[in-house]
This record gives sequence, C-alpha cells and structure tokens, in this order.
Amino acid sequence: MFNKLDIVKRIIKLLKDKRIPFTKFAEDLGGREKGYSKDTVYTWKTNRSTSYMNDIENIAGYLSVSPEYLLTGIMDIPNDISLEISKLSPERRAMAEKFIRFLRSEEDAPGE
Repeated sequence: MFNKLDIVKRIIKLLKDKRIPFTKFAEDLGGREKGYSKDTVYTWKTNRSTSYMNDIENIAGYLSVSPEYLLTGIMDIPNDISLEISKLSPERRAMAEKFIRFLRSEEDAPGE
C-alpha cells in the first residue's frame, strides 16, 4: 500500500520546484470539468480527497515524472536531471528521454 500523504508531498514538491501555481496545475489538468479547482491540492494535503489516485498517470505526465515515482518516491534518474529535462521543450524532452533509453539499452546489452 502506498502512503497517500507522501504522494501528495511529492506532487507539491514538484509543483514548487517547477514554480507551478496550484491554480495553473488545476487548469492545465482540465479544470472543473475534470474535477480540479484551485483548492484541489489543499483537499489532497488535508486528506479530504484522494482523487489524485484516479489520475496519477496524467499528473505524472504533467510533472514529467513516472507514476512509479509519485507512488513510491523512487526515480529512475536523479531528480536534478529530471527537473532539467522537464524544463526543455516537449520535442527536446522527448529527444532526451529517447537518448536515456538508448544509453540504458547499451548498458543492458550482453557484452561481445
């Protein structure tokens, strides 16, 4: 079982690190039509709602982290690198992620 308050703490930390206001976060994820408002993060923080659990993949994508990171706190790449990648344009971010996958595949390949 995941510690839900730790998940919320990770979401809030990422929002702060990326300087994303809670209101912008709510709007970008779909606003009121999808159940997000300026108070959404507050209701998560006070444990009055766990709606984030239904949308963990979208939240992770928005924050440029894996759902596994939000759930467990374990990140495949160091946080400072992830943060730098998240600042790139979507095209360059995709290129960086592709390059990282390539490097990992090279390490995982059996030796000659």
